[in-house]
Amino acid sequence: MSAKNCKVCGVLCSTPRAKYCDACRPSKHKNRSAIVFGKRFASGKEAKRYGELLGLSEVGRIARLRVQPRYPIAVNGKHVCTYIADFEYFDSSGKRIIEDVKSSWTAKMPVYRLKIKLMEAANNIKVSELIR
Repeated sequence: MSAKNCKVCGVLCSTPRAKYCDACRPSKHKNRSAIVFGKRFASGKEAKRYGELLGLSEVGRIARLRVQPRYPIAVNGKHVCTYIADFEYFDSSGKRIIEDVKSSWTAKMPVYRLKIKLMEAANNIKVSELIR
C-alpha cells in the first residue's frame, strides 16, 4: 500500500492510511495551537495561562516555571504511564504547584481523570486543574 496525498495541501502523507499530512491534520479536541515567545502550546487557553504565569514570574510572585514537566507513574515498582502536566512552578511560600489547563469537555475525559487520580495515589502529588 503506497502513501496517499494530503486532502488539503496535496503533500505526500507520512503513512499509507493517513488522509492528512502532519501540518494539515485536524486537532483531536478541536482546539487551536498557539505560539507564545517561541513556545508552542496545544491550545489558546494554555498559551494564555503561560502568558499570565510569565507575568507572575517577572514580578516575583512565582519562581522556577517549567512548561510540560513529565512525571512517571509507577505502581508496585512497575511503570504504568507518564503524566505530562501543563505547568509546574513554586509560589511565593515555596509550595510546588502543578497545573493543568483544560476545557470543561476534556476535563471529563476518562483517561485524564484516571491519570489525575494516579498522580495523587502513586506520587502523592495533587494537580491543580484550571477549567476554562
